[in-house]
Amino acid sequence: MQINKQLRLAIFVIATASLIVVTLLSFGMYYHFSSQDLEANTKNSLNRSASIIEEKINDIDILTEKVQFFSKSSYDLMTDLRKYSDEGAYTPENLFYSSEEIEGIFRTVIYRMDYINFMAIILPNGEIISYSNTQKDFSYGYDPLASDWYQETLEAKGNLNISVAEEDQAIINAGADPTLFFSRTIYDFYSKELLGTLVVNCEPKFFDFISQNFPDKVVGFQLKETKNNTVLYTAASDKLITDTSKLETTINLNRQPILLAVTIDNSEYAELFQTLLRNLFIILALLVIAIYLTSTRFSNLFTTPIVRLSTLMRKKQTTNYHFQANEYENRTDEIGILYQEYRNMLETLDAFLIDKLNSEQSLLKSELNVYKNQIDSHFLYNTLESINSLAEIEEIEEISVMTLSLSNMFRYASNGFINEATVAEELQNVEDFLHIQEIRYQHSIDYRNDITSEAVLAATVPKIILQPLVENAIYHGMNKGGFNGKIRVSAAIVEEDLYLYVSDNGIGMSEDTLYKLRAELHQASTLVREKTAHIGLINIEARIKNFSGSDYGITIFSHKEHGTTIVIHLPIQEAVN
Repeated sequence: MQINKQLRLAIFVIATASLIVVTLLSFGMYYHFSSQDLEANTKNSLNRSASIIEEKINDIDILTEKVQFFSKSSYDLMTDLRKYSDEGAYTPENLFYSSEEIEGIFRTVIYRMDYINFMAIILPNGEIISYSNTQKDFSYGYDPLASDWYQETLEAKGNLNISVAEEDQAIINAGADPTLFFSRTIYDFYSKELLGTLVVNCEPKFFDFISQNFPDKVVGFQLKETKNNTVLYTAASDKLITDTSKLETTINLNRQPILLAVTIDNSEYAELFQTLLRNLFIILALLVIAIYLTSTRFSNLFTTPIVRLSTLMRKKQTTNYHFQANEYENRTDEIGILYQEYRNMLETLDAFLIDKLNSEQSLLKSELNVYKNQIDSHFLYNTLESINSLAEIEEIEEISVMTLSLSNMFRYASNGFINEATVAEELQNVEDFLHIQEIRYQHSIDYRNDITSEAVLAATVPKIILQPLVENAIYHGMNKGGFNGKIRVSAAIVEEDLYLYVSDNGIGMSEDTLYKLRAELHQASTLVREKTAHIGLINIEARIKNFSGSDYGITIFSHKEHGTTIVIHLPIQEAVN
């Protein structure tokens, strides 16, 4: 993938991801706080509805309290009811008189309360004294003592009891609808005897007051008596609501717990959230498009010069390296620096190629001269071979050995253009050289080759690196063979490297001489073209570094009057057949 596409993609992904995260967090926070607000409003609506219902139940409760403790100068309800606690203690006249008084009380307390059908007092023996504000009343012959709602009232022990009666025959003109009873027992203050049961009968629509003006967001109600799980009232708004939730609370806890469940209209909030989400996605899409366009523009601004530079660098240059001027080269930022440095590199490379071409031409000419010299050297080899043949005929051994050794050395040194040899071939060249030196100095040289490892003998090294070191040991270490010194050649392989050692016990070198020689070896690649002294060591050092790299080369150890050791460090390489 190109760098401009990578940068554009990276900017787009990072910016878009950040935008989405921020948007989702913002919407999440808004949704959280809106949900809290919705929940708070719903609870407020529920609490308002519960307060209204409890207030209405309290009105009925107060009404029954007024009736229960009704008293005037000529009549007291509780005193009158005491006579009915004993079956034979009252007469029909007493019952008629009590009915007149009680009906008068009922007429007074329910005046203009059209939501009450009738009120009644049920005596302990089942006799009913009632007053109707409508056409509905207890049916003749109805026995309330056997009814469930009556038993529940007795269990309430004087507290207001709310119940629904499903019995059609209980109420005159009741029809098929259930009827609603608010009832409580009346007890004697002193004897605690049951004096009667006070009943207020209403239609279930008694609770319509809570649905006539629905509180905010409330679209439905249900009242349920928790003990018997009886539904007292149900109402719902006629609006078509698609998104609702329910919330419940228990009211009338101090008397008879009633569960109030309200249905909440969430459609407004749902529509608000849908609109918000829709607008949010539109804005998000527009921002994503803007981010894409911006990232494209931004990435092109920085990567187009780099892409063009890479295109220039990929072009195949053959002979002429030149740089075409463009507008990016004059920039002052890093891109301008890249173009300027690339121009400098091409100019430098062009100059280098010109020098290299000249050098190759010179090298070709030198190789032709070497080849010519090689042809001339065959005449020398043939001449030496002829001298050797004559020496053997005349049985002059020294001349034969010297000419044969010299011929081998010439042949080894001028073997075509091959610049590498094995360690074994190098050692053989040293042997040929020593044969000549022993005849020259007319005494044997104490030389010993300690290399026996097949791996070392087969290793490839630059040609003619051991013979010059042995020659230096004879000429400098032994003062041109003036005394009987020792020369030792050895080797070692450490990890992947080859170490060759040439040691003598000659006169050695002073510290100043050794320091200067080491400094010259450090500059061998330069001095090899201009130095005349120590040319053998410098030449070997330069060839080793060209052959193997700057990590390899010669190390010299020497002490005055204690000899010299030269270490050749090379990578281990086997000869290729």
